[in-house]
Amino acid sequence: MTDVVVTVPARDEAATVGRAVVDLRRALHAARALGRVRHATVEVVAHRCHDATATVAADALGPDGRVTLDDASWSVGQVRDLGVRRGLDRLGSPPTDTWVLSTDADTRVGVRWVVDVLAHARRSHAVGVVGLAPLDRWRGSPAGRAAYDRLLASGLRAGDTLHQHDHVYGANLAVRADAYLAVGGFPAVLHGEDQALVDRLAQAGHRLLRTCEITVRTSGRLVARAPGGLADRLTSVDSPYRTPAPRVGKPRAG
Repeated sequence: MTDVVVTVPARDEAATVGRAVVDLRRALHAARALGRVRHATVEVVAHRCHDATATVAADALGPDGRVTLDDASWSVGQVRDLGVRRGLDRLGSPPTDTWVLSTDADTRVGVRWVVDVLAHARRSHAVGVVGLAPLDRWRGSPAGRAAYDRLLASGLRAGDTLHQHDHVYGANLAVRADAYLAVGGFPAVLHGEDQALVDRLAQAGHRLLRTCEITVRTSGRLVARAPGGLADRLTSVDSPYRTPAPRVGKPRAG
């Protein structure tokens, strides 16, 4: 059986982190019930929060994980990596028998998420699984939505069972712990830490599965918690199609 660490960065996510954690606990329970997972921990890292994120997460986690308060990290890569390393230390399992799963505090995973990640990795003999993250809903303009759909479609590949798409989401990413540690984990970069990790794994020759069959549902919000993340990407896609608000001028005298 496999041990699992799930890392969840969170910044001012009190409104969503509770549901995200409950989903993760259900997915891990399902994996344990099927004999796929032995030990697991969900590591929520509350980064410079000004709301009740840490309290909500801790209440939702119960005995299945921990919340770390983090005011020192300056990048989301450091935040994700902190959760990973705390989880690995907590479990103390051999890295070759442990998987690191990454998601976000505004993301909902299905009850089979953990089971499917591990099953696809086993069938493909992969040490990394890169899934997709459809939006919960589109919050921009109709033209912006069409542009985003074109962007997603441009990253899909046909005819390659291992490399089905070019997208990378920290909300739906899994790496076996030995490979994760060998390449240095999530790097301390301002944004794009998920893509950088996948690039490191590929450059080191690790076998990756980039699959369209494993999905999670993530927020389509346009207000970012971390610079350069998905929300900023959605905003940049939508902004050319927004109708400017009408300017209200002062009434003329006379």
